[in-house]
Amino acid sequence: MQLDTSTVWSRALSDMAVGMSSQHYHMWIEKVTLGELREVGDDRAIGVLFAQSAMHLQMVEGRFYASIKEALDRVTGRKVELQFKVGTLTPQPQLENNSQEVSASHHLPTKTEPPLFASLPVAPTIDALKAALLKAKLRPDFTFDNFAVSTTNEMAHAAAIAVSK
Repeated sequence: MQLDTSTVWSRALSDMAVGMSSQHYHMWIEKVTLGELREVGDDRAIGVLFAQSAMHLQMVEGRFYASIKEALDRVTGRKVELQFKVGTLTPQPQLENNSQEVSASHHLPTKTEPPLFASLPVAPTIDALKAALLKAKLRPDFTFDNFAVSTTNEMAHAAAIAVSK
């Protein structure tokens, strides 16, 4: 029996939508795609899921692995092992057998971007720093050098030092 990936995934999605909160479903599950579903023997399959970022992938794999596996097991009638990959599922263009040549424009970038280090920010001048201090309304006499540390404010002092570094 050949498993149709898009049909299986849409059925699994509707199955999972019933069993979890709509916030979790729309934020995490709906953005995952089933890219491949391979049969392994008579009662097993391997499903490859794609997520758009590594953080999204970690969250889905960590919190929703069991839900996804159970839904795919029910829909396929097999024990599905899951693999997770970062990326989006985009179909690869199919070349005909008689078209061996690829035009040179195919390899050109579609948009031109400026060089990576073309416009580096320039370090602010002393006048700009003074103007920023005045705008922020910071008092120049409040510095760490004259900060009185006691048992009641040592936590605040440590936090301020950590933030300043």
